Amino acid sequence: IPKHLRLLHVNETGKHNLLNVDESKKNNVAIAVLIDWNIQKDVKKLMNQLLPSIEYLDEMNILFFSDIKVTYSVKDKLKKISKHFLRFIPITFTFPKNFNTSIKSPFPKRSKWGYMHMCRFWFKDIWMNPALKEFKYVLRFDTDSCLVGRNFSIPNNSSLIYMHHYFTFEFRFITDLRQTILRYVAKFRTKPKTPGLFKMIEGGRINCFPMWYNNLEITNIEFMKRPEVRQFMDAIDSTHGQYKYRWGDAPLRFATIALFAPPGTIVQLNFHNNYKHPC
Repeated sequence: IPKHLRLLHVNETGKHNLLNVDESKKNNVAIAVLIDWNIQKDVKKLMNQLLPSIEYLDEMNILFFSDIKVTYSVKDKLKKISKHFLRFIPITFTFPKNFNTSIKSPFPKRSKWGYMHMCRFWFKDIWMNPALKEFKYVLRFDTDSCLVGRNFSIPNNSSLIYMHHYFTFEFRFITDLRQTILRYVAKFRTKPKTPGLFKMIEGGRINCFPMWYNNLEITNIEFMKRPEVRQFMDAIDSTHGQYKYRWGDAPLRFATIALFAPPGTIVQLNFHNNYKHPC
């Protein structure tokens, strides 16, 4: 593994070593988990799958965001099985301004609007949450994901903006997505920072949209709070596309990175077969 691309590396004993990381910056990365549907089912997954699977990582902060009340007994159960610093952050899901909630949901998987709330949270809402203010990066994990091996590394390069999982395409939920992004670029005369990625949006196949699977991703928080990035997120949000067409946070993240992250700040995570979703 190239030295400049190291953060966590596993030796023969399975113990991660922090490489090239200042001791005063151990809180650079926070793991973020969203509990947003069935508290009992999610907690069971956390106890049996996710938390045990990451116990061999160095001590980190794990932020549990939830719109459902997490009781003290549940918090205690989770804390007893983890050496990590667990924090529980209450959130409230809201709708975009002027959205008509009486229309038919495009994807009533969990509840009428639950899945779209989840996508909006990861695309837009999480980045301004005050719980992130002391961290530089967010490492996302879903409640139904886990690590099944120990041979992986996480890049250590302070100039990196986005570390992504593997590339794929969205085929289903892309109604008016490409056109909306192209209209935005034309209206604000936005010059994409990574033209090669943007060409995949602008000149790509009509029946699909490029994306990275982002149930595993590491994102620079300050980048997501930049005015030009926030303006783009707000513009997308104002179209209500995430609620009318179920635009996912993954293709929207791809578009955000293509537009505003320059080359050299984007790398692929190499977890080999050590990450599993669903677990």
